[in-house]
This record gives sequence, structure tokens and C-alpha cells, in this order.
Amino acid sequence: MAGDPLERLREHLRGAAKDGFVGIDAPGLGAGLRAAVDALIAGGVGAQQQRELLHFRVGLDRFEERGQQDRSRVVAHGLRICMVLAAARADQAQPVRKPVRQDLGRRLGQSADRAEIVETPVVVAVAPVVEVAKPKPKTEPKPKPKASVKPKAEPAAVDPGVRERQTTTALLRQASVENLPGVGKRTADKLRARGLATIEDLAYLLPLAYEDRRQMTWLHEVVEGKPVVIAGVIRSFRSGFFSGRYSATLQLEQELPNGARLGLEARW
Repeated sequence: MAGDPLERLREHLRGAAKDGFVGIDAPGLGAGLRAAVDALIAGGVGAQQQRELLHFRVGLDRFEERGQQDRSRVVAHGLRICMVLAAARADQAQPVRKPVRQDLGRRLGQSADRAEIVETPVVVAVAPVVEVAKPKPKTEPKPKPKASVKPKAEPAAVDPGVRERQTTTALLRQASVENLPGVGKRTADKLRARGLATIEDLAYLLPLAYEDRRQMTWLHEVVEGKPVVIAGVIRSFRSGFFSGRYSATLQLEQELPNGARLGLEARW
């Protein structure tokens, strides 16, 4: 079925997903996928399948500009769509069996014509007389003893000290950020503008990313604009206020594995 667009699309996707998606960087993969999807849409599919294919087609527009992870997701999405289309095609290919209606009247008529008439003697059966025993008087059931209801246990008393600590904790969680050391009215207004009004809001403020500071960098390998971690010896440090602004100067020395020494001076 080389001319079937569904088979062509499935062949491209399987080649890309083989061995852990190593084929997603194959040249011409995006163009082949787009051509197969366009041919499949033009050939006619169901309304639901057409919506899925159009959504998949939008993801193929900039397939070459995507990263490896995004390409892998697009290929996996396409494989799922192929499975759905193949199952729908298999259901349509199965023939619909019409129920066989049997003409019972005609069959009964034919059987009546072919049947032979046999005279059957009539047998009269006489039933013997049986004495019916009188029913025994019903005995009233004995009343069941009522189940005893146990009284509910009273809840254990809460320690006053525990209740006081719970109340104090709840009050601290709802306390304003101005109660924190170093947070004044101006800083509190900036935090409220970001939706951080209480100490509980700060506790649930999760970082967007993390910086890995376990890897040390040599001074001659530092790249401008990239955060790095440097290990060295601080030779001098000066700080103070100049014209109402805080200023500091740091001089650091680092010894390389070959014995050479490099220096760094930082100002802020």
C-alpha cells in the first residue's frame, strides 16, 4: 500500500521514533510528514479525525525549528492519530451482517402439508381422592430483645498549651510581611503588588528555576554574561557609602592547577 497516505505517514513516524527517537533529525522528515498529512486530509476522513489531523498539521509547520524534545512529542502525537485512523478504517471494512428473517408461517404451512394425520386415542385419567390435612395454628414469633445502645464516647479534651500554639501559628501565618526584619513599608508595597501580603504567601512562593552552584569555574574560562561559581582567596575588601550610595570593591586571587595565579577585582 505504497500509495496509501496513512501508510506513508505511519512509515515516516515509525522511522523517526525508532531506537528512542533517533530519527527525528533525519533530513526531509518535516516535509514528508506534511505531504502525507495533506494527502490524508484531501482523501477524506471523519469529522473528529479531520480535527485531529488539522491540529497535528499546525504542529508540523515549524517542525525543523523545534528542539529534539518538541519533535519527539509531535512524532508521538502523530503515532497516536495513526492508531485511531487505522482502527476506524478497520471498523468500516467489516461487512454488516443482515439478520435472517425466518418465515414461520410459511414453514408451519409446509410442515402441515407434509405431516401425516394420525388418530390418537383419548386417555382419561382419574385422580385418587387425597385427604387434606388441616393446617396447624400459627404461633406468634417471640419478640426479639432490644439491642442496648452504648453511649458515645466524649471527645478527648485538647491540651490548652497545644490549642494556644495552634492559635499562635495560625496568627503568624496570616501576619503581614512588615513583621519580618528588614521589610519596611516600601518593600511591603512591592510585595503586595505581586500578591505577597502575608508570611504564608512567602512560604508558598516557589522558585521558577534553580542554579547549580556545585561546579567551580577557573577565571580564564569565565564567559561574559554567564553566572559562574569561582573559588579563590579574598585578598582585600572595601565597602562604604559615597555620595549617599553604597559601594564595595573585592579583590580575589585564584591558583590554577599548574601553579599560575590569576586575580579578579569586582566592584558593585
